[in-house]
Amino acid sequence: QSKGGRDTINFADAAAVRALNTALLASDYGISNWSLPDGKLCPPVPGRADYLHHIADTLRESSGVASLPTGRRIVGCDIGTGASLIYPLLGAAAYGWRFVASESDSGSFAAAQALISANAQREASFDIDVRFQAAHLNVLTGVLNEGETIDFCMCNPPFFASAGARTAATTSRTSSASATKGSNNFAGDASELWCEGGETRFIQRLAEQSGQASTQCLWFSSLVSRSDNLPRIHKTLENMRGIQDIKVIPMAQGSKSSQIILWTYVEKRQHAQWCQERWLQ
Repeated sequence: QSKGGRDTINFADAAAVRALNTALLASDYGISNWSLPDGKLCPPVPGRADYLHHIADTLRESSGVASLPTGRRIVGCDIGTGASLIYPLLGAAAYGWRFVASESDSGSFAAAQALISANAQREASFDIDVRFQAAHLNVLTGVLNEGETIDFCMCNPPFFASAGARTAATTSRTSSASATKGSNNFAGDASELWCEGGETRFIQRLAEQSGQASTQCLWFSSLVSRSDNLPRIHKTLENMRGIQDIKVIPMAQGSKSSQIILWTYVEKRQHAQWCQERWLQ
């Protein structure tokens, strides 16, 4: 039970979060065939959906129209989609968007492909193309085909800067007296939880490589879990040639807070034209 005496689940228990996700995806999004291999990162659905809703609001603002953007003419790219395929599944179910998704771990890639197959008979089938990214340092490079255009790019980067940092955080959580009520669930394999330089360096690579696709995407973005990482990321973007606008959107679910950082190479006066040509006409 919660401190207030209400029935709840132990969010530090990966199996409990996985069971909750399965129920939420079926009841709220009509995704009845969702599963996750043991040991893979189990993302909480509400926080992931929140990111997508902010993307929808950003696209609506760019379009200059009142209605939220829906339908398969809108295409997103999820960098490092993971075994859960959570962002493409939610975006397709909630908004009808098409997705390109990349994954560099062979096990997670196979699991994501299996989820697409498992939901192929859904009444409103999904249009999701998962692409294997063999070069780990190529965050965005090589994901999009030549001449391919997307409307947004999103990413939930690995959080930790090393395996040791991940182990220390897990040990600290486990030994804490509040562990059974904690909001941090560090289940997941190495490729999902850490990379050299942590989320800051990962997002910086995404920013650096986004310049090669500056005309192929309206809005690039990434989740930023730690607010103290924002200044270095923002500075990297400020120093990038051609970026026209940078936005930071705060997010909060319960006691957990995070941010989305977005940037675009498209001049503001051209946003409405982009949207008109892509999905409004």
